[in-house]
Amino acid sequence: MKEKINFSSSDVDRLCEEKKFSGVVYIVEENSTMYSKAFGYADIVEKRKNNMDTLFAIASGTKFFTALGIGILIDRGLFALDTPAKELFDLNINTYSDNITIRHLLSHTSGMPDYYIEEDMQELNNFEPEYPFYKLVSPKDYLVLFPHEAMKFHPGERFEYNNSGFVYLAMIIQHISGKSYKEFIEEEIFRKNGLTRSGIFPFNALSPNTAWGYTLECGNWKSNIYQLPIQAGGDGGIYTCAGEMKIIWEYFFKSKIISAHLVNEFITPQTAESVENGDYYGLGLWLRPKNNYLMPYIVGSDPGISFMSSYDPYKSSYKFLVSNTTDGVWDVISGVKQ
Repeated sequence: MKEKINFSSSDVDRLCEEKKFSGVVYIVEENSTMYSKAFGYADIVEKRKNNMDTLFAIASGTKFFTALGIGILIDRGLFALDTPAKELFDLNINTYSDNITIRHLLSHTSGMPDYYIEEDMQELNNFEPEYPFYKLVSPKDYLVLFPHEAMKFHPGERFEYNNSGFVYLAMIIQHISGKSYKEFIEEEIFRKNGLTRSGIFPFNALSPNTAWGYTLECGNWKSNIYQLPIQAGGDGGIYTCAGEMKIIWEYFFKSKIISAHLVNEFITPQTAESVENGDYYGLGLWLRPKNNYLMPYIVGSDPGISFMSSYDPYKSSYKFLVSNTTDGVWDVISGVKQ
């Protein structure tokens, strides 16, 4: 017997209008499109509207793509999940444990101190690094931000969300592949799978039909260009759209991007206990209990960016909510069944 779909398009319309949502909502249930609509402006000043093909920054949703990049290199036999990261690329920070593995970095269990702590969005909106964001072009540029502090805990001891770990993984991708992080992700994940629009773009050279990110300051909308690194460094910064993200999920579960063995590793909880609100974490993605299985999803939050996407492989169901405002997705997500 099929599960009854509890979904009202009119309710979502009403909620998005009420919250002045700016972004895209795309819902597929059992291979049938249930909702597909864009709201608001990609460029507020020029009144350029968002559409279903608009590219949006997905913040920490980028971590899934960094994980896929690592998976591709593992499938090539260049290293393994349990290879010590230091053997692949040495950060030369003597306070960090030599026992941190690729698996620890992918699962937020490394114990490394973090350069960018995502605990308070108000703090993020006012975050000012000691090193200018416009100089953060390559993952290795982030090394100046890495704290030379003691480990927070022993590798593998527990889960603690960590951005530095995924920047470190991006450095490893560069070092092992011989390509820039941008080149590797675009060529090996997007272009190789026929996705022509998604990619890594610097703030000063965005692709056509890309949404600017906005924060609300004293009642006025301001661009987020001074609040984030100029280009993706492994923990954030990728741009994609509703249709291409769906293909990524489908190809992931068809083992077209990484091997079936690694797909299984990705969707297996890496800690025995749930890590946040009953949810678990695999490798590069979150896992939410649903019926008798775990449904993978990814999320992203940054100044001027909010994002969530999930994929249920058992029901061929897909959700994609993205906004070019800080709270946009979180204001309307309650109206979409999870």
